[in-house]
Amino acid sequence: MDGRGELRGIQDTTAGTPAIGPRLPLRFSLMCIAMCELVWYDLLASLGFSRLRASVSHTKCRGRAADDETVIQVVDAVRAACVLYFKKNHCLQRAFVATRLLRRRGVDATLLIGSQPAPIRSHAWVEVDGVPVINRTTHLAFYKIIDRW
Repeated sequence: MDGRGELRGIQDTTAGTPAIGPRLPLRFSLMCIAMCELVWYDLLASLGFSRLRASVSHTKCRGRAADDETVIQVVDAVRAACVLYFKKNHCLQRAFVATRLLRRRGVDATLLIGSQPAPIRSHAWVEVDGVPVINRTTHLAFYKIIDRW
């Protein structure tokens, strides 16, 4: 096994095949899809909030059983795409992209929007099986959930 796979905690089950090799194209392509979703969000946002909600609501979860590796790959791809995106993005945009990508890969993800009374703030995040997947859980307890997509 090569050193690159050991650093990532990946165990190579096939002899002679680098553990990191086959994973890179999938992650790169997933990041490219996430970039396209960020652009799609910007286009829909210019048409109004209801279009954003409809787009997420109409993205159905495909019938495959999802695993933790899929969630990790999607979250990593969304984070990388957000860093490389040409304009600043906010929590709703990240949650929109992550929810749509997770659902397309068989993960039953829910986009949640919460508000905080004082100081007045709102926040959007993604949960899978009731567990937040993009944000730290420590500050989410202060938000009252006002909408689920």
